[in-house]
Amino acid sequence: MASLAVAASSGAARARTVRIWRGPRSEVLRKGTAATHGLWFASVALHILLALWMDHTAGAGLLGAASLYAYLAIGLGTQNLLVRRRAAAL
Repeated sequence: MASLAVAASSGAARARTVRIWRGPRSEVLRKGTAATHGLWFASVALHILLALWMDHTAGAGLLGAASLYAYLAIGLGTQNLLVRRRAAAL
C-alpha cells in the first residue's frame, strides 16, 4: 500500500511539471520538462528502494518486483488524469 501511495503522489508531482499550451491550430499540446524527467527517475529509484525493503521485510522473495506493474499503472494513470484535467481547463 505504501508503494502505491508513493506512485500516486509521484504521478501528481510529475503532472505539475508538464508544460501545456495551445498550438497554432488550437490543439492542446503537452511536453515534459527536465523536472518531469528528474521526478520520473527519482520515482523509479524510490520504487526500487521500496521493493528491496518489502522483500527484506516480508521475506517473500520478489514481492517488490511483482508490484512494478501496479506501481507504473497508478503513477502514470495519476499523471495522465491530472495532465488531461489541466488541458481541459485551457
